Amino acid sequence: MLPSTSQAMVAAVAAQAATDPAVQILQMAEYFRRNDVQALVSAGLPPDKYQLLLSEYEEERQRPISEAERAEFLEGIGQLTADGAVDRLMEEITPKLEEGAAQAAGMTLMAIGALNMAVTSPESDLTDAQRESLRMALPAIEHWLSVTDFFSPDLARAALTAVADGVRATRIDSLDGLRRLSLDQLLQRASGVLAAAKEAVVVYGIDLDAIASSLQVEVLEIEGDRARVRTTIEVFDAPIAAEHELVRIEGRWYGEHAKSTWQFGDDDADADVDANVDGDVEVEVKG
Repeated sequence: MLPSTSQAMVAAVAAQAATDPAVQILQMAEYFRRNDVQALVSAGLPPDKYQLLLSEYEEERQRPISEAERAEFLEGIGQLTADGAVDRLMEEITPKLEEGAAQAAGMTLMAIGALNMAVTSPESDLTDAQRESLRMALPAIEHWLSVTDFFSPDLARAALTAVADGVRATRIDSLDGLRRLSLDQLLQRASGVLAAAKEAVVVYGIDLDAIASSLQVEVLEIEGDRARVRTTIEVFDAPIAAEHELVRIEGRWYGEHAKSTWQFGDDDADADVDANVDGDVEVEVKG
């Protein structure tokens, strides 16, 4: 199977990132901004794990589909794609929105109080750097919590409409149609769903693309196949910084604790990986 454009791009970036984890982390942010789900998945797994995922997906495509599975899939996706789907969802959630609206003021005060406690309490699990980052962002976060009507039916409808439109744009309306797609084709269509999800979040005042664009990465230390980096993003015009431990596997960098997210493949192969890096590894690059 010939590599897709996204896979070729990931391989090219990996060659440069082998010696500089900042390159890989920043490129992951770029994939996210471009809604390139295929590249995100490919870059988020060691090459051998990605090939294993491809193989297992192809095996699943060949498995016969039962009528019960067809009906279950149709019912699930129809909740977003059927005619009048958003209207029906709004009918279901409007009573809950009204209930939440009656408690919104108290909930906002509790949330603001919890954030302030995280900044000031000596029992907080935050590091000093995280505490300072939250302290700087707190005024803007408090303003956002105070002015955003999280229980507004209009905002809920706008967010649901964005997601429903994104799912409809995949043109996947049956389990048989899904099975006709290769994994690469499926991930390409998922890009529109990611874009729609971002649009839904923007409705509530959070621009994930802007946050990703603000990402800065500082390499603090590299020793063999381990590295420590500091990432900084801007949330509500305030810098949020965090440090992360990374492990290099097959020339790519991964967070050190995320092998638990590899829910497929050969356990023996995973054990070999553990031996090579002297610890668990994480698929998701923290950033």
